[in-house]
Amino acid sequence: MEEQTSVRGYGDNEIVAKTTAETPVGVDDENVDEVSVRFSAEEPQVIDLTDMPDEAQAETSRKAEADSTAKRVELKRLLRRRQRLIKLRQSLLMAVIILVFGVASYAISGLGIGRPVQHKTKAKVVDTALLEAERIYESFGTVGSTDLKLSLPAKLGDVICVGFHQAERKEAYGIVPIGNYLNKESTATVRGAFSRSKVPLLFVMESRGRGSPATSAMDVAMVPDALVYSPVDGVITKVVTYNLYNKVMDYHVEIQPDGHPEMRVAIIHIRDIQVSVGQRAVRRKTIIGRMRPLPEVSSQILKYLPSRADHIHIQVNPATVEGNIGS
Repeated sequence: MEEQTSVRGYGDNEIVAKTTAETPVGVDDENVDEVSVRFSAEEPQVIDLTDMPDEAQAETSRKAEADSTAKRVELKRLLRRRQRLIKLRQSLLMAVIILVFGVASYAISGLGIGRPVQHKTKAKVVDTALLEAERIYESFGTVGSTDLKLSLPAKLGDVICVGFHQAERKEAYGIVPIGNYLNKESTATVRGAFSRSKVPLLFVMESRGRGSPATSAMDVAMVPDALVYSPVDGVITKVVTYNLYNKVMDYHVEIQPDGHPEMRVAIIHIRDIQVSVGQRAVRRKTIIGRMRPLPEVSSQILKYLPSRADHIHIQVNPATVEGNIGS
């Protein structure tokens, strides 16, 4: 004989029991000693516990309750584990977001994106010697009491010194040196000053007894083969040759400076002339020619120089003066 029943009411689960009772031949149902109980969750059945002994009923109930409690505990454990995993995943996601945001912020700040542009100014090192040299090249002397200033007739760095001396023609204008200069110092003193000076040295040489102003002529010593530039703005009025000391055929160039038609700026000791009469001359831009080497001539300025160098001669005469200007 086989019978299936179910017992409800033990937690959330349904305990299914299948009871099988086999009665041997000649044995009554009341004498059956073995009862087989089988639980199944597939086909819910109602177990009738009224026919079971009290101890069996209690045992069955305890087993059902224990099974239900174990399942509830396992379910809660799984839920707690799942919640921990969810929280861990959220924490990891937040950490990744923070890390990405931090890296992006660092990259943006490093590139300066979104920040006001700040221009960094480098500290400029002022070369006072260079500034002083530029000033001297721009204007190293003033013609008498006039407003006419003379520029050094060469590129920056080509002039070694300027030695002022008496012009051969008494009519020549006296030139007032601009800035520091040595006034009639000994040759040894001037030579010693070259080693301390980083700019072209200006000095007044000893008198030649000519009766003209002590600074009415200028010998501008320069590096070999230096280009000669116009010392003033004006117009070329003379380009001629002459015989210097009956030794050298030299060029004599004159310029009428702007605003001073009564003056002529005369330059000698030049070769390879690049200008012609009537041509416009621009201060420090127009090339007159090249400095002429004078190995045959012993000039006064050589006594003051630490080593031999050639020079050009400049002086400013009245426009009425004709003929050679001497040296």
